[in-house]
Amino acid sequence: MKYNLGQIELPISDEEILRQGMERDAIKPGKIQSYYFIRAKEAYKNFDFSQLDNFNKFEVDKVRTLFSQDPELSSRPLLFVMYILHRNGFLDDNYFKTRVFNLLDANLTSQRNLILPEGLITEKGILYGTGKDGHIWLYNFLNLQGVDTTDVVRYGTFDQSRASSEDCNAFISKRRQHFSKLKEFAGNADKLLYISDEQALAIDRLRKIYDVDTPLSKFLLTCTSDLGFGVNDSPRAFKVNFDTFAKNVPEAYLDRTQMFTEIRVAKQLAASREKRD
Repeated sequence: MKYNLGQIELPISDEEILRQGMERDAIKPGKIQSYYFIRAKEAYKNFDFSQLDNFNKFEVDKVRTLFSQDPELSSRPLLFVMYILHRNGFLDDNYFKTRVFNLLDANLTSQRNLILPEGLITEKGILYGTGKDGHIWLYNFLNLQGVDTTDVVRYGTFDQSRASSEDCNAFISKRRQHFSKLKEFAGNADKLLYISDEQALAIDRLRKIYDVDTPLSKFLLTCTSDLGFGVNDSPRAFKVNFDTFAKNVPEAYLDRTQMFTEIRVAKQLAASREKRD
């Protein structure tokens, strides 16, 4: 026996029931905490997850495979899910104190050198930070926690370095941002993403924090997907979300005709490249 699984205070038969319930609750937005998740957290509260630290170096799919191949680990139906939630910090009671940000709070967004994590932005303009394993596990956790993820916006970032114009040997790091559906839902063209007033303000606040020199119109055309401003986006989403931004960020000059024309030209260029290829 390599692991002390006796610390898990739950019969295996009950654990299977909780696993099935959590899987159902994790994929649908809800407004109350999952009963199955509450029971699972209680059962695992005394489990020493550090004995699984050797799996921290592996991606989720690899961990899933390794767990399934180990007779001892696979004997506990909930263990894989609880381990992944643990290593992302989602079982930590401090998560909601340290990794949740109200993007409508001017005191927060005016801070100098503010570094916000990637995450999901809810309809209320709240950013929930991701863990090690990305946005989909955060989405699952928020659903289990009872946070409403209806029309949640995925916030992704990466750092891009370029040479300084003053010193070619010096590099300047710039944060690049992108807003979209969850990647796992991007293929569902029937579900359009209509952002709320609060999400429009949140996106503009993040633009001003990290990309203030880029006008909002250009930012929407180059740093979003699924909102209507991209080459493959829905014209209906464009109409609704354009109006939302125009209403909530009136100081930004948004020209509907000009933006729609730029999207159409970009589509034509993309189609032309596809023909040549």
